[in-house]
Amino acid sequence: MNFYDKYLLLCKERKITPSRAAIEMNINKGTISVWKAKNNKGEDVKPSTPVVDKMVAYFGVTADYLLGNIEDSHKTKEKPATISDDGLDDEIIRLIGVLRGDRQKAAVDYLRFLVREQEAEGK
Repeated sequence: MNFYDKYLLLCKERKITPSRAAIEMNINKGTISVWKAKNNKGEDVKPSTPVVDKMVAYFGVTADYLLGNIEDSHKTKEKPATISDDGLDDEIIRLIGVLRGDRQKAAVDYLRFLVREQEAEGK
């Protein structure tokens, strides 16, 4: 299965359109159109590292699966431990996944700050 077919499968499993997934990952929808056009010509696509990173975070799969280095199963990356029962963990992961690299770092830095602050308060 090539990259674009995997992308379509992951979208289908998540019950989301490829365009909607692109928007949520902050990937240009034109990029998805290029992937589709190349796929229709029988060409495989190898996305850039930042795009792969966003997809890994968004879909919860490994880069190896996305890039065709493994084919047997894309469920090789364990789902992160649940933070809460109210779905906030998925929302946090999704939101950080759609940020650009510099903003992802800032978000993680801020979360670390909050954890340190909470630990200092003894809670």
